[in-house]
Amino acid sequence: MSSKEGSPRRKHGSSVRRKLALFVGAFILIVLFTLMPPTDLVAKLDLKIAVLLGVMLLWVVLIKATFSQLHSLMRLQPPWPEYQRLKSEVERLWGENKALRAENETLRTNYSDLSKRCQQLSDVLSSKEQELNILRDENEALRRSLEASDLAEWRRNVLAKANLSGRDYTIIYMLVKQADKLAESGYKVYARAILQAAYNLLQDRLVDRKLILLWEVGERPPADLQSDLRGKLQEEL
Repeated sequence: MSSKEGSPRRKHGSSVRRKLALFVGAFILIVLFTLMPPTDLVAKLDLKIAVLLGVMLLWVVLIKATFSQLHSLMRLQPPWPEYQRLKSEVERLWGENKALRAENETLRTNYSDLSKRCQQLSDVLSSKEQELNILRDENEALRRSLEASDLAEWRRNVLAKANLSGRDYTIIYMLVKQADKLAESGYKVYARAILQAAYNLLQDRLVDRKLILLWEVGERPPADLQSDLRGKLQEEL
């Protein structure tokens, strides 16, 4: 198929080359006749005739070459299917490009909105964290106040009970003193346990050994206080 299509093109190329050679030859002849010095009137007439013939020949060649070229171009069939395919492909790509641009703009807008929203949420979170820290501090202060008031209430009850009985409760006062030391050291759980043990002793109740032997109740107090309390309580019991 390609050989059949190529042969008219080769013929057309050779025809154009022949016409071009003819045109160049005629032009050279005209130039030579023009440059030759005339000797007489006949020579001048011959020169004019030769120039006129050369110009006519040149016009004939040019007109014939132009019409031949136009005829050849008219016989050539343009690649309309390929053109239509490329045009459709370009239109498709252009449409995809526009769609992608619109999607990109939408994503850019959404990203900006999300960034603003995230910043707002971050500010709210920071504010809530500050509020939480304030509430945590207030809660800690209230807890300490309640613990202190609870210990004070137990201490008042134990001392009141001991004073009302009229007996010599050396061990009770010793326990209260040790509870005060533990409370000052931050061991309020043990201080409360000691005061509760003292109150139970004043009521002549059976004292739970786990409550008195403090190393089995929650966080342990210092070792020296453990041994001192354990020895004195066991002696009293």
